[in-house]
Formats: sequence, C-alpha cells, structure tokens
Amino acid sequence: MDIETKKIFQQARKGELPEDFNQWELATDRGWTVAHTAASFSNLPGDFDQWRLSDKNGWTVGHIAAINSKLPEGFHWWDIFNDINWSIAHIAASHGNLPADFSQWRLADNDGWTVAHVAASRNDLPEDFTQWEIADKKGYTVADIAVQYGHIPIKKIKK
Repeated sequence: MDIETKKIFQQARKGELPEDFNQWELATDRGWTVAHTAASFSNLPGDFDQWRLSDKNGWTVGHIAAINSKLPEGFHWWDIFNDINWSIAHIAASHGNLPADFSQWRLADNDGWTVAHVAASRNDLPEDFTQWEIADKKGYTVADIAVQYGHIPIKKIKK
C-alpha cells in the first residue's frame, strides 16, 4: 500500500476524511476498504449509502457497522447477506445491537435460522415479543431456542 493510501486509512480510523470524500471502495490487498475501516470506528458520514460494499470474504460495510453497533438511526438495509449467509440483522442480533424498534424478526438464513432465533439465544428479545412460534427448517421455534438457552420459563411462552 502506498503512502497516500495509508494516509487515507489513517484518516478513516480517526474520522478525519474530507467532507466530500468518495473513494470508499479503495481497498487493501485483502479487500478491506476505507468504508470498512470507517465503519469499524464509527466514522461514516450520515449520508453514507454503500452498505453493500464487500471485502474479499463477503463482509459488507453494513456487517462491520452492525458488529460495532455503529449503524445509523433509521437504518433499513437489514436484508443484506454476507458469504456465511447471515444478514446484517443476524450480525446485529448476535452482538446485541438491534435497535429497539426492530421488526424484521422473520428474516432467515438458508437454514431458516431467523433474527428472532439469534436474539432468543442471547436473551435479547424485546419484552413484548410475541412471535414465539417462528420455526427454522428443522422445526425449532424461537421459544425452543429461548428455553434451550435457559432464557425464559416455559410458562411465559404458553400464556
């Protein structure tokens, strides 16, 4: 990587990119882009819209931002999937980073594992969650997962 490119990545880490910066796809030899770097440090501009920009391993900027709880308010590109077939919502749920108003609980990977299943495994479903019957391809419901992980008593589900 040349000196100028290194400087851009350093600016992305520090949140010091120029306001009119538009070289988000500039990447390292491993495919990690300036946008991935900025997302991992919560330094993307409010009007950023290249959430599908992917590194060589299929991880999008949105997935990196979801890991780090750095998605902007009003984010709605939850159904972008990576190479391991998890959506941005699955990644956010696996890290406890879903917003309070999240509603796409039925979004599923190839095995039918939904965002609700992921959140149930972490005991991270909203208090008013009611979709306990959502099942994956093997027939395991969100309730089954919650009980399996010891997060809720069976009585609460059978109301």
